[in-house]
Amino acid sequence: MEVGIVGIGAWGANYVRVFGEIPEVTEIHCFDLNRMRLGELERQWKKVKVSNSLRDIWHNPQISLVVIATPARFHYSQVREALLNRKHVLVEKPFANNYQEARKLFDIAAQRGVVLRVGHIMLHNPAYKKLKEVVVSGDLGCLSYLRFERTHLGVVREDVDILDDLGPHDLSMLLDLTGECPDEVWAKGMGVVGQKGLDSVIMMLLFRSGLYAYLYFSWLEPLKVRKCVVVGNKKMAVFDDMEPTHKVRVYDYEVTQNFQKQPGRFYYSCGNIICPFVDWKEPLKEQCLDVLQAINSGKTYNPELPLMVQAVMDGARYSLVRGGQGVDIRCLLNDAAAETSEQQKRVCADE
Repeated sequence: MEVGIVGIGAWGANYVRVFGEIPEVTEIHCFDLNRMRLGELERQWKKVKVSNSLRDIWHNPQISLVVIATPARFHYSQVREALLNRKHVLVEKPFANNYQEARKLFDIAAQRGVVLRVGHIMLHNPAYKKLKEVVVSGDLGCLSYLRFERTHLGVVREDVDILDDLGPHDLSMLLDLTGECPDEVWAKGMGVVGQKGLDSVIMMLLFRSGLYAYLYFSWLEPLKVRKCVVVGNKKMAVFDDMEPTHKVRVYDYEVTQNFQKQPGRFYYSCGNIICPFVDWKEPLKEQCLDVLQAINSGKTYNPELPLMVQAVMDGARYSLVRGGQGVDIRCLLNDAAAETSEQQKRVCADE
């Protein structure tokens, strides 16, 4: 299989390395405005072939998969162009500016019979997979709430703000773990440096099941934190991606209240801490292999998760504009569906 990679920045170069290590990929066609960087990669990897224009990527019949790793403002138009030329696509997040655009891209992919995948890399992290295994097993009991924290000093980006940069990572894990779309979202944020506004954001989500989730993102803090806490009514679990070895820990801890013995008194139980074994593999490589498998098998891809992530992002934007007021995500989805239907009617009328 031949792969095209558009955008050879930090992540684009990582994709070149990973696909260069996969025997199934025979050639990697790269396009970037930085010709010097392209020359370096061509000398470093025998599989790399330099493309002189995007048209060379779109119209090369030998290229099956196109990876979009350009600045975020180009993602929607470039993904759309690749899909219209019947290319399978793997695109870095954020892949669209809003839910309507995201829906359009998946509709095009379905019409053209190609795979569209969004780079939600955390879903391919073996430690996260182990956390999900623990949650799905029911070992934690009924979930009470989840908390996500993702902070560091930088890297402050000029093309996107903190919500677009870090939000999709934790939202993809949250929605994958819960398996449901939240009803409401509240968001507050602030901007201190840069020209794009938000440098830190805190979000709260409420699900129909009664589950709550809290998320905090910032690139203005001295400590690099990548942590997820899942609290159940029987046990609790922590996924700490900064831990070198024991990334997942299951705590046999709980807080209970016995109304028969002594009403109003709480009992705290602290039992064992279990660190399940995690068979570590590089998440980016796992993601690329998963996409290749989907292409080879012809397996259909359910776009529900990336669309839910985009819907929550849209809801958070509305909440931020409204000073942190709660936003009904399902109403947003209904409005988006109605707008899409109206657009389709206008297209049919024009035809």
